Amino acid sequence: MNIRTEQFKKQAALALEDKTMQEAISRASRRFSQNRTKAFGELPEAESLRTRAHEIKAEAIAHLDAYLEEFTASAQKLGITVHRSADGAAACRTIGDLARSKGIEMVVKGKSMTTEEIDLNRHLETAGIQVWETDLGEFIIQLAGEGPSHIIAPALHKTQQEIALLFNRKLGVPLYDSPEKLTQVAREFLRDKYFQAGLGISGANFVLAQTGAIAILENEGNARFSTT
Repeated sequence: MNIRTEQFKKQAALALEDKTMQEAISRASRRFSQNRTKAFGELPEAESLRTRAHEIKAEAIAHLDAYLEEFTASAQKLGITVHRSADGAAACRTIGDLARSKGIEMVVKGKSMTTEEIDLNRHLETAGIQVWETDLGEFIIQLAGEGPSHIIAPALHKTQQEIALLFNRKLGVPLYDSPEKLTQVAREFLRDKYFQAGLGISGANFVLAQTGAIAILENEGNARFSTT
């Protein structure tokens, strides 16, 4: 994403005047905090596990080149083709070239903040390829023409009423007043896209250098439809 300083200043100024957005973020923040407290309460070893996860991540980052080489070798032994790109622009070109070589006309995406950072959607759409986000939050902000506001809650800043109006305007459905119904609308719309798409793209929560395995966690059921 090309977010310039002046754009950020203007958007920040608008957000500071947007009471609806502030209320939405405040509610979501409270809910996150409550859910985190509850989850940690059900897992006595939560803090030690978090510390261990931090140590593993720090070790991987400190020796990233070596682990990438090990993962590449392990993955290739499993028959996985690994492409390495020098930067975001190169990654977009590689993915775009692969899609065009297969005659792909539509892509479905699981959640991936990396593809947000490199602006992959715009690159593919410029090449005439339809792209649909399948994570609910990402789908909402895609329809709104906005970027994600949070790494794990992309539509954190949207209220239920705003989402209902967005779906009404973009998808032609009635103004539903329940989260369950709005979720059903998104589910039904995206299900057709899964079967029409010729390519699925997803981020990975972590990869195992020693075995070449790729781990993807989900809580919406969209990752299994976006990957094979």
